Amino acid sequence: FCILIFAFCVLNCSAQNLVPNPSFEDTVVCPDNSAEIEYSTGWINFGVTPDYFNVCSTSPFVSVPNNWAGYQQPASGNAYAAIYSKELPNINAREYIGIRLSDTLQVNTTYYISFKASLALGGVLKPNCATNKLGALFTTYPFYYDGNPPNAQYYVKNFAHIFTDQLITDSAGWTTISDSFVVDSAYQYIVIGNFFVDSLTSSFKYFDNGYSDCASYYFIDDVYVSESPDAVSEINNEGSLNIQYSENIISVEINSLATAAKNSEIKIYNLLGGLVFSKIFDKKSITFNINNLSKGLYVIYLQNDNRIFTKKIIK
Repeated sequence: FCILIFAFCVLNCSAQNLVPNPSFEDTVVCPDNSAEIEYSTGWINFGVTPDYFNVCSTSPFVSVPNNWAGYQQPASGNAYAAIYSKELPNINAREYIGIRLSDTLQVNTTYYISFKASLALGGVLKPNCATNKLGALFTTYPFYYDGNPPNAQYYVKNFAHIFTDQLITDSAGWTTISDSFVVDSAYQYIVIGNFFVDSLTSSFKYFDNGYSDCASYYFIDDVYVSESPDAVSEINNEGSLNIQYSENIISVEINSLATAAKNSEIKIYNLLGGLVFSKIFDKKSITFNINNLSKGLYVIYLQNDNRIFTKKIIK
């Protein structure tokens, strides 16, 4: 019994998370509508109308796991937040959430950061695409971005302390975004969102839902900041899917980490979003020839048991 307590203490001391309420579990009051991120204890609205979802809610719009953005189980606990990484109708419209850290970051010290994101596709909200550039920015002060020009020049500065260049496409599970950096200022706040302009943000539109452009919405959970990397772990979608391309041959393999291969669907889109190939298959692997396609950039889209994966290739 004493040994277990000692081990628990060592783990917590060496991996102290400076983010209070990192999984959005603690509530000021249960959410009952949209734009209520501040109902999650300590969390702040840094831009537009970010949302808060909790199992304690009696509203079907912001409950867990079913809500107005679709269906998602929390990465841990009973709650999560959500933001638009690309929103309509304004150019560079974003949503941001943030929180004051439990301690000021120390200059010239390396910190490890991670958070989990899951793409929302469906529900009443009907977001329709995936993006990259989701990341975390550290600041010495709180700010508010209303999503309207010219405010983008102040907050969408094409910089974040950590971010991903990969499209975040998993809509069934959670993708971990993580990295480390050496602190250059006495930062007190962490802010999560997309800090890059539309022209530098890659996106992939899955379907036409009436929007003329891309609207991308992500659930957020398990935010971590510490001098220790203990709680930081990468989750790579490609661990469950392997796509190889060589000399007009595309090979897709779903390995044992993925769920059943039954009724998997593969599609290929050209740069303009036109569908150029589509096939449903029920095996763990498939190989096909794209010799008939012209040279250019293509996006391979694969859906397997409600998980969505994408990969870009150049022919």
